[in-house]
Amino acid sequence: MVKCRQSLIDNQAYINDLNDILARLTAAVSNDKPYKSLFGDVVRLKEHLQVIIGYYQDQLKKGLPDVEFYQTSASFAPLISLIVQNKKPFLDDIESERIAKYVINHNARDIMGKDMLRITDIIMNPFLEDHRNDKSFSYC
Repeated sequence: MVKCRQSLIDNQAYINDLNDILARLTAAVSNDKPYKSLFGDVVRLKEHLQVIIGYYQDQLKKGLPDVEFYQTSASFAPLISLIVQNKKPFLDDIESERIAKYVINHNARDIMGKDMLRITDIIMNPFLEDHRNDKSFSYC
């Protein structure tokens, strides 16, 4: 359990760092104000996105074992049964989160596939752009 808890902490720190980078980059673009570490943030963002791509590829290759963990929850089937029978008209926050996780994980293969295309576009498109005729463009 400690290892799982540590993994959650690491994942949350990773997500927080990614969100912080995105916030700085978004503010710079919105305000048209670059900052000293902008290039470093772009590189770190690409690294984070490549890690996500690697995780998705690994999960898809292994048959989505992390998804299986959520889908086999013993408390999910009784909850859905109560909802279907109209015996549970309202959900509390925990139940709502449980259903959201199930739906996301049930559709994980499709979500991951679409995300991988979006992320690949973000990572690769700037390098595929042809700037030969753009005299004002510089990678420096």
